[in-house]
Amino acid sequence: MMEENKFYQMFLFAMEEHAEIFRAEFSGERMHPSMKGKGTRWARWNEGSYNAR
Repeated sequence: MMEENKFYQMFLFAMEEHAEIFRAEFSGERMHPSMKGKGTRWARWNEGSYNAR
């Protein structure tokens, strides 16, 4: 993923518990899949674009 000309590595987990353990260990952030760019801009991180219902 890329934001403000900085590259970030993204990890996907099947189980939320595993993601939380990993996030806590490495000071990561959660990201909803809809925040990912689309098409030729697939690597763009549209931070703050997800609104939970």
